Amino acid sequence: MQLLLVGRIWHFVQAGLAGSVLRCYIWRVKPKNAPDTASKVKTSKAKTALPLRVKRAIEKLGADISVARRRRGITSALLAERAFVSPRTLVRAEKGDPSVSMAAYGSILFALDLTDRLASLADPAQDAVGVALEEERLPKRIRTPRGS
Repeated sequence: MQLLLVGRIWHFVQAGLAGSVLRCYIWRVKPKNAPDTASKVKTSKAKTALPLRVKRAIEKLGADISVARRRRGITSALLAERAFVSPRTLVRAEKGDPSVSMAAYGSILFALDLTDRLASLADPAQDAVGVALEEERLPKRIRTPRGS
């Protein structure tokens, strides 16, 4: 029997009969001494090094997105289409996956008309620590310049 590869379909010729078609999958064979790459899965430090409060805040954001979507009666496929993200990215965002980009979260929030909260995320006016540090640096008194 003789096998001939034409495109992605294997044809075989046996005893002078040609034209019978067999479909098969081509698997990449790993050499015997090659390292096992399946066990070396790269994980993002964004997932493993996050403080617990940050992780919980991102998970809450995802849960809030999910609740907002369901309250509006929007399917996940439709929201993903409106936000220009893949349905898988939307699912990951709703689960609070920290590896989802800020652009994806922003796009999803825009599609839900919740961007006003995103704009005030790190508002300097609401930064109590920054205001306290600034007040410490203020001079005790202000003098007029000499020669005036």
